[in-house]
Amino acid sequence: MTTASRGHDTSDERPAKRVALALICVALVVQSVVSGVACQADELPAPVEITQTSTPPPVQALTVTPPNDGGRVLQGEQFGAAFVVDVPADWNGELVIYFQGSNRFDDYLSVSAPNLTPYLREHGFALATTSYSTNDIIGRAAADQSAALWDRFAREFGRPKRTYAVGESMGGLGAFIVAEVYADRFDGSLVSCSISGVRASYDQSTAFIGAATYVAETSGAFTEGLNFFQLRWQVTADPVVRDRFLHVWERMTGGPRPFFEEGFLLRENALWGLAGVDIPDGWVDNSELVYGGTDSDGIDWKEFNRRAPRFVPGANRSAIPANEDATGRIHVPVLITHTTGDGIAPVSNAAELKSLAERAGVGGEVRLWT
Repeated sequence: MTTASRGHDTSDERPAKRVALALICVALVVQSVVSGVACQADELPAPVEITQTSTPPPVQALTVTPPNDGGRVLQGEQFGAAFVVDVPADWNGELVIYFQGSNRFDDYLSVSAPNLTPYLREHGFALATTSYSTNDIIGRAAADQSAALWDRFAREFGRPKRTYAVGESMGGLGAFIVAEVYADRFDGSLVSCSISGVRASYDQSTAFIGAATYVAETSGAFTEGLNFFQLRWQVTADPVVRDRFLHVWERMTGGPRPFFEEGFLLRENALWGLAGVDIPDGWVDNSELVYGGTDSDGIDWKEFNRRAPRFVPGANRSAIPANEDATGRIHVPVLITHTTGDGIAPVSNAAELKSLAERAGVGGEVRLWT
């Protein structure tokens, strides 16, 4: 889905309409799959078991206002996470569970409402979302806790006729994973501008620093030692070197595409900031990672890999659960959408998720829309 630059879109309605359109596509795919098949039995699956391994951050006070249409809003906490459920008076029997992105630098847990909330309410969909019990980057844990929220919803309101997962950024990974693990609850997933994995999300910082180091060294600007502030100056002070840096990073994150530079400029400070946190705090591991791109175009990848700074996993990386990332073994339809100008979660992530499903032999269940 090649869209206008975010910088030219001053309305909150246009992104919401795009997501609503994508949700309709998911619904149509799901209906075509289940057409003629009896609805799921009313009995509920065994409840999801959630084990808390650490003390969750405090929950920010929830201030959701119940609608004036006779509907119900249910809010509270479970398993250390906050949740909100919105059921309109004319509920159509279908549920959307929204998987929000990461709030990793917040000191408290909070619930985000998606832009398409008014659309969902107007069309009779129930909506549920959770803060998760952590602000760290998660995948399987987001899926588990959202499935547990489905359990809570089903106990309160009955089993939905259909349930759709809608996830953005980090939440997109969780929405992808529920299609693998919780086909007994979810009928389809909309994965939007997603990360491709928990570990890959952190390791993106090593690729970013690798690109900067490669460009600085090949331009003669690099000096010994890895100082992020100095390195940033080395690749941005000279316009020629900066253009080379953008060229290399574009090739590493999906190749030439519309609105790459606009997206990069919007999130450049964040990319440097994430590298300055993820690497020193031991979240990364590129000790055996081989970097490459979609098009060499003058980039010596062998030399790139030789020069790239290498980092071994620290305690934070080692603490990531083994099953936190996706496997690709999905069991319900998945629609992946990704804007070409996303500066934090690059469009290459969408292709990586689809590739996971293809390697698992179920690529036909995934549709990619960029």
